[in-house]
Amino acid sequence: MTVIKLSRIVSYYYKHLFMGCFFMYNINVDIFSTGFSTMQLNQDQLDNIIDQFSEIIVDGMDHKTMYQFVYDNLVDYYSDLTQDELQDFVEMHDEDLWKELVDNETTDTLPIDPKTYTYGLAEGESLSFPVHDS
Repeated sequence: MTVIKLSRIVSYYYKHLFMGCFFMYNINVDIFSTGFSTMQLNQDQLDNIIDQFSEIIVDGMDHKTMYQFVYDNLVDYYSDLTQDELQDFVEMHDEDLWKELVDNETTDTLPIDPKTYTYGLAEGESLSFPVHDS
């Protein structure tokens, strides 16, 4: 088995893509090893490092990556909620939205018969429209 040490900081999104590639090929990746041992930090120091690191990661994201990151986190978060908790969140956002979403999910829609809404001209058939002078 191959061992690879990553010493550079990789964004959350790309780290997971990168890690997925290595897991597919059974390669052991030691992503947290830098070969540098640090002193034990207090909670305020850790909070400041978290704040700085988060700002670096966000500054390095393009809009598509940021959108995907936010979307994935929201889906993960909402997936852990019960139906009642999810309904509360949706209704706090828009009080009528829950009913609409449930209706969208539970109502069977019949396929629309295209012959009802379209009209075709037969060969040699034409339409004429009156033209008015203004």
